[in-house]
Amino acid sequence: MNIIIIGPPGAGKGTQARKLAKELNLHVISSGRLLRDEAKKATKTGIEIKKYVDKGNLVPDSIFLKILNNAINNRKRLIIDGVPRSRSQLKFPFCKKPDYVFLIDVPKKELMRRIILRTGKNSRNDDKSIIALQNRFYKYVNNIEYIKKYYKKNGSLFLIDGNQTKNKVFRDIMNIIKRKTN
Repeated sequence: MNIIIIGPPGAGKGTQARKLAKELNLHVISSGRLLRDEAKKATKTGIEIKKYVDKGNLVPDSIFLKILNNAINNRKRLIIDGVPRSRSQLKFPFCKKPDYVFLIDVPKKELMRRIILRTGKNSRNDDKSIIALQNRFYKYVNNIEYIKKYYKKNGSLFLIDGNQTKNKVFRDIMNIIKRKTN
């Protein structure tokens, strides 16, 4: 089983990915975490990624795909959180035919509230800059409709109301998986 979880910044993609992984015995790959971890390294690639991430820009596909492929490393039974983020990433091998694509939808006002809370709890540089955050939202809005159409066309897209408790979001996702597998 391969699952993709997408949504705007602050939608709870990582939270749901971890809960699903535990419940379904899947391996989680968080694109954001991969990039943030790589950006902390003093390598040429890490320094390059940091330039993009700190400004809220998408990392070029050539760099991103290499890091993602290393993390995937022929694993099966995956949850990939936060990919695809652009039309071009729909061509990535693991984005072509997932079993499920869950799009967690949350109103922007609630997203901002969550990100402010999250920023107080950890030190994510990509949440600290208002300009970078607005850039991330802009990129999301500009790409999500095409991505939704792509996955809707192949029957793998499921819209999830993310403006509810974490446990309710999780139950909604699990109910879809149970219905589809029965």
